[in-house]
Amino acid sequence: MLDLTPDEVLVFIFNLLDNESLLNACLVNHAMNGIASRSLYRTLIVNKIEKRGRTRTRGKRLRRDPFIAFQRLPGLRAAVRNVILYSSILYAGDEVNIKGYTELVKLKNVRKISICGQLSEAEMNIFFTAARELPLLKNMVYTAMTFQGNIGFTTTAAPTPRDLNQVHRFDLHIFWSTLPEWATNHIAGRIRSLKIEQIWDYEKVMSLETLSNLEDIALLMPHPDPVAICAYLGVARNLTRITIDVRWKKHETPTADPNAPDTGLTTLESLKLNLYSQQHESEIMALHGLIRSLASHSRLRKLAILSPGPCPPCMKKKCDRLVSHILSCHAPTLHKLQLPFFNATKAMLSQILYRCTVLKGLWIGVISEANLFLPLVVASSGTLETLRLFGCEKWLYSSAGSLLSQVHSKALISSLSCVKLCCGRDRGKVRKFVWKTLWNYDPMLKCPVRYLHGPLFGQVIARNKSPPPKR
Repeated sequence: MLDLTPDEVLVFIFNLLDNESLLNACLVNHAMNGIASRSLYRTLIVNKIEKRGRTRTRGKRLRRDPFIAFQRLPGLRAAVRNVILYSSILYAGDEVNIKGYTELVKLKNVRKISICGQLSEAEMNIFFTAARELPLLKNMVYTAMTFQGNIGFTTTAAPTPRDLNQVHRFDLHIFWSTLPEWATNHIAGRIRSLKIEQIWDYEKVMSLETLSNLEDIALLMPHPDPVAICAYLGVARNLTRITIDVRWKKHETPTADPNAPDTGLTTLESLKLNLYSQQHESEIMALHGLIRSLASHSRLRKLAILSPGPCPPCMKKKCDRLVSHILSCHAPTLHKLQLPFFNATKAMLSQILYRCTVLKGLWIGVISEANLFLPLVVASSGTLETLRLFGCEKWLYSSAGSLLSQVHSKALISSLSCVKLCCGRDRGKVRKFVWKTLWNYDPMLKCPVRYLHGPLFGQVIARNKSPPPKR
């Protein structure tokens, strides 16, 4: 059977497997080894940190070592597309595989290199020398965070204008004090994604003016001052994605400042706010002001307001007002809306599905009476494809399992194909259940049959003779 399968199909299947399965596939025969090796060595990891408590035999270690395979079969180097380099500092004195840095020169088809940790001066010099010989290198990811010293390009190992000229995109995940090392470098105009840790004083952080092509920014654990956040982000005019961790201190009462500056961003498409709530009513007002300042001139395609816990009843009116503002500004363009800690009533859910005409994915919290109106309301949407419900009520498991069949029985053509249930609101303690709809043609019935796969397995015969068209 495998002899009749085209190589392109096998490569597509092998790209979905993990390394252990690919290693087993390489032992089938020589033909399978040549095909599976393309996916096995597509990503090369140098100085990989092994998990503690696990030991490996010498034979298994040699079997996993890609550099031995490259010596035996030099043609495998052409299959490498991504390289992940771990710094020697992460090893705390263990032996570092310098061979991985010298092998970069021979990997001519590498498109992306990811650097994890602070590189030493010797490692950085070897890396620059090797990177000049990679003509197809287009993307570089640098992740390094520490509170002491410099972690970017040091003065002795800083890149010259001829270094990394072929790279079009840089993605950084750094500490705020090291931003000047990157913003004042000749590669500042090619930084497209930026994650900054621990911002407590925006006046001390370097401005984003030199990062003219910045598209994606994430402020992780910043000081939640809406005025300072909007003033800091208003300089980057090409932002399309913003992620902010909003965390207020204990006994701190946030307020929505009416003087918060309008950023004037017109290209923003995705906004994600991670709220570490203290169960205070003024937090929703502050979020309302932050969303209005950041995205009032944009049309969002994705909006997420995430929280580790549900919304208390005292905040219901503020939540309804926030949802009304979101729908009035961004309903025509929203493709995905994530409000897991909002306990949606029938009126709120109906308003979301009626006004968001292109909505495809919805995360929403549900109340105890939702089993009475949920199938009918969801059936009214002609574009919703994925629905994720959040709650801890006992009826949710049985109702979510039968939701797909009820929705398809109430609507002639329904686009809903996946229902996910998350029981438990605390992070790390959430149990997930998934129900999916799959279409298959039945030669006996001579019509498509809809199969419902999930914990409550079932099968429903479709009324229409063809699957719903993809929008």
